[in-house]
Amino acid sequence: MLTTRDIVKADLRTTGATNDAIIDRVIDEVSVWIAGELHRYDTVRGVSLLERQVGRIAFPQALCGGEKVRLGAYPIESIAEVKQTWDRDFDASLALVEGTDFLVDTSRGGDALVHLRSGFYGDDGPASVGIIRVTYTGGYWSDIDNAPPAGATALPSVLTHAATRLVVHLFKHRDKFGERQISVGDMAVSGVTDDMLKIVRNMIAPYRNWS
Repeated sequence: MLTTRDIVKADLRTTGATNDAIIDRVIDEVSVWIAGELHRYDTVRGVSLLERQVGRIAFPQALCGGEKVRLGAYPIESIAEVKQTWDRDFDASLALVEGTDFLVDTSRGGDALVHLRSGFYGDDGPASVGIIRVTYTGGYWSDIDNAPPAGATALPSVLTHAATRLVVHLFKHRDKFGERQISVGDMAVSGVTDDMLKIVRNMIAPYRNWS
């Protein structure tokens, strides 16, 4: 989660437990919402790419030498292996060697890419490098109550601040969530919206996955 009940309650200046269940639910909703806004939510696997994870990402398409594949759960902590196969049998696949067969490109500020070196098969090699599978650990350490282990990247505090601000706002206005008044001439008209707070959207924008 991007924030905690204790942080939210401190902002709300409340200590009672009456609304704890509601606060927890709003925290869950906001964490998913922000991850989705950042395009860092994997709906197929059902996990937030904001959170540190160990996983295998397979790219089921032919990739020619010189192409790149994007690893969605960044910042990348480590890459355990990169394998290729032509028949989806990764047990009998070929392990690629960093520096010889592929390069890791983090020049876009942690938006790590595996760059398959152009022409490393030579003129007599296959036209493509088959299906690529990258086994890696990436994403932010999301347990904000505890320090991240060695090598892991802590969740940026600005994301916690943004999530807390949005949770507090939604909690305070939970009876009118999605309702907005706009002026039409001399009349005030109520409409429904699901817009995120502009300040929150601006705070999280630098962490958006633009892939």
